[in-house]
Amino acid sequence: FIVELTLLEHEDVTQCILCGSDDISTDAKFRKLLALEDPFDVQRCRQCGLGWLSPRPTQEAFGKFYAYESYFEGQDAVESYSDVARERANHFRKRLEKIAQLAPGGVNARLLDIGSATGEFVYEAVQLGFAAEGMEISEGARRQAKSRYGIDLLEGPLISLKSGPGYDVIHMNHVLEHLQNPLETLELCNSMLNPGGLLVIEVPQQFENDVERLKYFFRLSKPVFNKYSLHHLYYFTPATLSALLERSGYRLLRISTENPDRTPLKPFSMKNLLLRYFLKLADRIHGGGNIIEVYGRKPG
Repeated sequence: FIVELTLLEHEDVTQCILCGSDDISTDAKFRKLLALEDPFDVQRCRQCGLGWLSPRPTQEAFGKFYAYESYFEGQDAVESYSDVARERANHFRKRLEKIAQLAPGGVNARLLDIGSATGEFVYEAVQLGFAAEGMEISEGARRQAKSRYGIDLLEGPLISLKSGPGYDVIHMNHVLEHLQNPLETLELCNSMLNPGGLLVIEVPQQFENDVERLKYFFRLSKPVFNKYSLHHLYYFTPATLSALLERSGYRLLRISTENPDRTPLKPFSMKNLLLRYFLKLADRIHGGGNIIEVYGRKPG
């Protein structure tokens, strides 16, 4: 299995997409934490701090990752997304309530969810009254969305949907870090939003959050080279994600590195209670929570 990964076709990314600098260096820490094996590596821009996988699998090679059986479910899956998504149903509803307060048109806003996986966010949006659509590249995941929720997800790619402004909200949950060029994607999203439209993004703050720092300090987790090592192409911090939004034409409304709705307390769990307060404290002190959640608005 590892041999199959190392034989994937790969490409180099020698320039930062955020600031355009070619002043980059290998990030030995991230390489170790991801347990990367040749030819793959992590680069970091010395000017703005953005990190990315390079060399990395080509876009064609990534098509093998996102087959339903090999990514979302199955023996070698990165995670069972359908299980995770069901656990986050309340989190999705709370986020949609916030979106309704900020979006043009409120709960009647036209919403596009990019990277819908098995359709849970779109389903919750429709239940609340949004005119919601979703896009997902995995054929198997689209089939699951149809069979579970009766939702016909768009196949993509995103550029195939471009026909000028039309959406009030564009949402991405743990998607941007998987994309070949996040800047181009956010610029394209900007062109698809109506003036005053809302962009909502959540990404992981991978390895730069206090939970993972403690895990590796106490050696509670041993990195292993597998699909998880390669499925994220970019590694964001609050500063680099904020800069990315601003460069692609958005006004930043809010940013946070924790969201208590992602750590439910019903049914009660002492672990989740401690985790919730730990992440809140980490976020308040130095932005050290485990996710980065941003809300941005297109001017106009």
